[in-house]
Amino acid sequence: MKTIFEKINRPYKKLKNDNLLIRLNYFDYKDWDKGIFSNLKEKIKNHLRKEQNNQCCYCRSKLGFDIRQTEIEHIIAKSKEKNFTFISKNLALCCPGCNSSKSTKNVLKRLSQKPLEIN
Repeated sequence: MKTIFEKINRPYKKLKNDNLLIRLNYFDYKDWDKGIFSNLKEKIKNHLRKEQNNQCCYCRSKLGFDIRQTEIEHIIAKSKEKNFTFISKNLALCCPGCNSSKSTKNVLKRLSQKPLEIN
């Protein structure tokens, strides 16, 4: 898998209700799969489709609209940094093939020295 990830200029901006939902229901990275987050994840996907021109963040292939054809990618794996699971700057869309290939591998060339803004 070749990494050609480009910066998303406008990450999804969570609303107060989104933050409350996360605060009340997210305790472990496995909670990402809870059904209660389905609407929030759909809003994130819709936002990222526009920002990424409906392309996979890695291979740049067009993403489908079937639920199995698009996945929310955690740049820093949620299993490694559970606090980054819902951080907008850690999320991008990718195709299932690239997400499987990436798995929990580190795809960043270097970690930023600037603190991550949590929104």
